[in-house]
Amino acid sequence: MSLVMWAVGFSALAGVTAALVASSFLVLPKRIQAYGVPLLVAFAVGVLLATAFLELLPHALKELGGAGMDAVGLWMVATLAVIFVIDKLLRWREAWAVAEERPAGALILVSASFHKFIDGLIIAAATLTDLALGVAAAAAILAHEIPHDLSKIAVLLDSGYRRLTTFLLNLGVSLVMIPGAVVGVWWLHLMEGARPYMLAVAAALFTYVALAALLPELQARTRIRDTAVQVLVIGLGGVIIFLIHQSFH
Repeated sequence: MSLVMWAVGFSALAGVTAALVASSFLVLPKRIQAYGVPLLVAFAVGVLLATAFLELLPHALKELGGAGMDAVGLWMVATLAVIFVIDKLLRWREAWAVAEERPAGALILVSASFHKFIDGLIIAAATLTDLALGVAAAAAILAHEIPHDLSKIAVLLDSGYRRLTTFLLNLGVSLVMIPGAVVGVWWLHLMEGARPYMLAVAAALFTYVALAALLPELQARTRIRDTAVQVLVIGLGGVIIFLIHQSFH
């Protein structure tokens, strides 16, 4: 199977699996949801950080060589700054919708579609670089999309959508990863030299999501037992990415 098909397949698998797993949480008792979601978040933090620093960054630096180290750093800093501004704008828009008592469902669908499209681009860039990197990127995206999809489902239900409609909308948005991967493959074939910079951007995105979006949710739980479990699960996520890397090399 060509790397192009692997990229599209990884995107479809990550998107559909995240949507199905997140939707399955709706039928679980509240007690299990309350216990399981923080574990998913901790696991996602470990997978995202390991993928960024053990896979994406090393591949970007390897492709560019020593002369490209400064460029990788600049791309990462610029990406972090841009994604911070975008994140702020989206949060302000959602807060405005809540303050004005307007349904936030449509807004969350638009922002989630953009997010999924970028995920597809990242998977394409990773897979075209190295199959193992594609697997790691897809695993990282799958891990962090499950809690993200859970929050999106909650917003859609709160906006008045029926459960079946919510499920179908969430699944449809998840499938946006596929055109993202297709566009990524096409673009990176035209501009192959852009691939290492795309990997640096992906590393910055994964780092921001892990540290700015997910980690604060874990820090809200201050009990020693909760902290110990979180550390173990974060470590487990990192170990899995390391094992994926070792199995392909």
